[in-house]
Amino acid sequence: MGLDAAASGAFMALLWSRLNTRAARVTALAAAGVALVATPLVPPGIPILLAALVAVLAGSRPGRFGPAPTDEGDELTSVEPRP
Repeated sequence: MGLDAAASGAFMALLWSRLNTRAARVTALAAAGVALVATPLVPPGIPILLAALVAVLAGSRPGRFGPAPTDEGDELTSVEPRP
């Protein structure tokens, strides 16, 4: 252990506050699972790319783990133009 563990710990500390929704936790666990399974099977660097792909695909599906975002109540659409 050394700087490798310190870098991983720092990354987890930054990531921890972002895992406040069910969708974020499921995405993080799925990406980590894919990386762990792929590690012994593919060359170095590829598991991280596969984990990133999982996160991108999960993020591109709004509404999968809850209601899809809408424009209702959006400040930009509800502001009336000045005369």
